[in-house]
Amino acid sequence: MMRSLYSAISGLGVNQRAMDVLGNNISNVNTIGFKAGRTVFQDMLSQTISGGTSATGSVGSRNPSQIGLGSVLATVTNVFTDGTSKTTDVDTDLSIQGDGFFVLSGQSQNEFLYTRAGDFNFDSTGHLVSSSGFGVQGWMVDPETGELQTDTNTDAIIVGTDYQAVEAKATTKTSVAGILSTDADPNVLEYPTLLHSAEGGASIFSVYSAKGVKMDVAADEPIKIKAHATGLTDMSKIYNDTDVSLGITNSSNNSLLVYINNTAYTFVYGGAGANGFTTMQGLADALETQLNTVAGAADFDVSVTNGKFTIAKTADAGADVTINSFSGSARLAVAMQNLASTYDDASDTKSSEQLYFEQTIYAGRDFTTLSELAAEIEAAIDGNVLKSDDFTVTFDSATGKFSYANTGDPLDATEPNLTGFTLDKAYSGTSFELNMVTNDPLTVAKGATGSSNTFLREAKDSDALINLFTSNGTSMGLTQDSVLQFTGGVGGTNLTGTGSQPVYSAGIDPLDPADDVYFTLQDLRTSIADYFGYTSSSESELSRHVGSFDDNAGKLVLTSNAGIPNAISFIDFEVLGSGNYSTFYDYFDYSSTQAATGGVVTTSQTIYDAQGNEHTLKYKFEMVDSMKNTWKLTLETPDTGASVAFNESAGDSVYLHFNNNGSFSYMATEGGTRIPSLTANFNPNNGAGVISDIAVSLGTAALFDGVYLSSGDGGIEKTIQDGYPTGTLEDVMFNSAGEIIGYYSNSEVVKLGQIALATFTNPQGLLKVGDTTFRATTSSGVASVGTPGTGARGDISSGTLENSNVDLSSEFVNMITTQRGFQANSRVITTSDEMLQELLSLKR
Repeated sequence: MMRSLYSAISGLGVNQRAMDVLGNNISNVNTIGFKAGRTVFQDMLSQTISGGTSATGSVGSRNPSQIGLGSVLATVTNVFTDGTSKTTDVDTDLSIQGDGFFVLSGQSQNEFLYTRAGDFNFDSTGHLVSSSGFGVQGWMVDPETGELQTDTNTDAIIVGTDYQAVEAKATTKTSVAGILSTDADPNVLEYPTLLHSAEGGASIFSVYSAKGVKMDVAADEPIKIKAHATGLTDMSKIYNDTDVSLGITNSSNNSLLVYINNTAYTFVYGGAGANGFTTMQGLADALETQLNTVAGAADFDVSVTNGKFTIAKTADAGADVTINSFSGSARLAVAMQNLASTYDDASDTKSSEQLYFEQTIYAGRDFTTLSELAAEIEAAIDGNVLKSDDFTVTFDSATGKFSYANTGDPLDATEPNLTGFTLDKAYSGTSFELNMVTNDPLTVAKGATGSSNTFLREAKDSDALINLFTSNGTSMGLTQDSVLQFTGGVGGTNLTGTGSQPVYSAGIDPLDPADDVYFTLQDLRTSIADYFGYTSSSESELSRHVGSFDDNAGKLVLTSNAGIPNAISFIDFEVLGSGNYSTFYDYFDYSSTQAATGGVVTTSQTIYDAQGNEHTLKYKFEMVDSMKNTWKLTLETPDTGASVAFNESAGDSVYLHFNNNGSFSYMATEGGTRIPSLTANFNPNNGAGVISDIAVSLGTAALFDGVYLSSGDGGIEKTIQDGYPTGTLEDVMFNSAGEIIGYYSNSEVVKLGQIALATFTNPQGLLKVGDTTFRATTSSGVASVGTPGTGARGDISSGTLENSNVDLSSEFVNMITTQRGFQANSRVITTSDEMLQELLSLKR
């Protein structure tokens, strides 16, 4: 009976202690970094009533019988699960995401305490301390070397005077990264059209008149070759002065009735006998014979002159003759009607209307070239107006003119002159008609030669400079002793020297004209390209910058390299020689048809001298050759009196070369010497001295980590340099690695130190010593101190604190079970007491 009393008493004791632990947990439910305690019970020794026996024979084994003597408190352990974090927005409030503990200095030397409560702050001396004043341990950066001293023992975190300011640092390296846009256009300068005398092979549809007017001949347009009919002209090919055919054929309109002295006489086209005729001269002869017959004397002479029949009474030996009228072939009769008259005097003369030979040809069908047109004209006139082989038409390519040669014998009265010669086109416009003859109409006497006006065409590369015309047909006035000189500029900078192109060069043999050289527009193109530094080794390269006259309608067209820096600023021509060159100067001037765009990217960067003074360094990237992916980098500074230059190029510019995919390739001097690494000197012209050997990084070969080429919008995205002025500490923050980061007034961000964290083999063995701290014991093991983020120490979270890990719901449940345990043990005592009372009452 007494055993139950003592067992219950022990039960009351252990449940009372469990309640003490629960009360402590609950009282620290809001304590930062608190770790809850947990009680563990175990039973006491048991009294053996009987021992156990093994089985024998048919009797089985017996278990031992024991009565327990109560319970005892085995241990109170700490629960080191992480508490929840709460945000405080205080930079020096820290929490640990892991198993580590903050290391604090204790009251005595070499005494260290450990805690999860990170409610720290800097005191007046710069020490980082806990709320109880214990110094937080870690490592500081050596102010001299800037190295974090993690290879030494931990020490107090003190952001003292050594860290309150940073000295100025001169810039030692810079880097630039961004896109150099390849979207760029050249500028284009265009001169007015130049003309040259046309050759026989030139198309009638592409040539110009002597006044520079484009030929107004349309494809399939009818063109009449027209001249006064002569005695040789067949009457079937005769037209009146309104360009209407007389319509005479062998079968119709072939009779002309002439009433002479009221008697009708019939003249038949193609007929036999005295009154038959075929040509104009044949009709004139038949009419003359009939008139003399009627007069009874050879008083009459009938001739054909300038397309007219002329009746002249040259004598008065016979009777008077009256031509009453004409009829029969209607149009011929009308044309002859002026001859109706009384011829009674030896001086009487009458002429018919003017009659013409006409033949129609069609542009583009019968002829296209000027030589073909010459052949058509010759074929029409020769044998129809002039005797066969007496008329020759050629087109002279040297002069650009048609030549009309009448080779008839001037002494032969039977040879006619060519009169009334013209070419009439059917559609509107007169430039063709007026250019085909020097006078409209044209007369070419026997043994003489006439010509057209000059035909011009758009100039070609192969044309000689000496034979050029303006667009209105005026000669440019260049002579054999003329020399074209020109100067120009690119990107706003005048080119050095003068370009030159002579017009003519005498040959070695003065008696051999073939030895002379007349320079051409192609030579001029090459000279211009060479002067501007453009490649002229092939036509494709040459035409890229100095366009072909053949492809540009006779115009000189200059195209720069792409980009504003490469734009042709100007080009001025001057003519040296003895001629009058006013036409050249008045006419030959360019107009800008396209402005250059793109090809320039600039950015500025602030660098610092040894005293911390700011200076501006300007980077200017300019496209040099878009085809070769070459750019020029120029360093500049707007600072008064300051200067900057590269060490490797002995100037302020270097050339950048890029790969076909736009990635950076290499740097070089203007002469092409490659530069493996680039440095620059900046002279601020003040007491701080030269900022020397600044390493300039523009990228890695074959990569896109610096400047590189790309289409679309470009621009420098990032510039970095390592210099700074003097700065004072403005703020301190902590990162996840526990590093103490200082923010200075000069925008420098500097690592000042790092907090230490400790872990233990058996954290349950730590001894609580108040102030939410622990002390290491032999049970916990020696602290393993290291940097956050290593081992299981965990990361640091700034601006947060770790809450107590006490779980009130669990604590309340434990409180209920502890209460019930205490009540049950109390009931055991009262029940045992009642049983003892019953036992004592038995003696009564």
